[in-house]
Amino acid sequence: MKQLIFLLVFAALIVACSETKVVQIDSNQPAEASEQPAETQSESASTGTAVETAGKIPVTCDDMDLDDQNELGVVEVTYSDGTSEKFYDFCPGKEFGNDMIITEYICDGNQPKTKNYICSKSECMMFPVKSDPGRQVGACI
Repeated sequence: MKQLIFLLVFAALIVACSETKVVQIDSNQPAEASEQPAETQSESASTGTAVETAGKIPVTCDDMDLDDQNELGVVEVTYSDGTSEKFYDFCPGKEFGNDMIITEYICDGNQPKTKNYICSKSECMMFPVKSDPGRQVGACI
């Protein structure tokens, strides 16, 4: 009987002293990357995070992969001053061993935005951009 009481008290003490912690890891993403949680493919573009355009006014925004994380993607933005800029999808977690997240550049009207997705059936991989040496683009492959 004493052993049973001891076990019950010991079990209660273990349960009372245990706790669960959730820790966020700083991923040091590029400034233009989103720090929002990964989303599902079905969410609207308006939930994305705006990309800094250095005070320039976007006139057109063209999402070459149509927000498909399984395609190598680039968004091209043309500004009111006639200049243009390309934003390539990327794998922000690669350097930390997390191959399951992709940051997609998307268009919300003329405004470039980013959204994070979880690669559901594959991993995020980076590939060289042939037309832009030194640059890489990511996709869930």
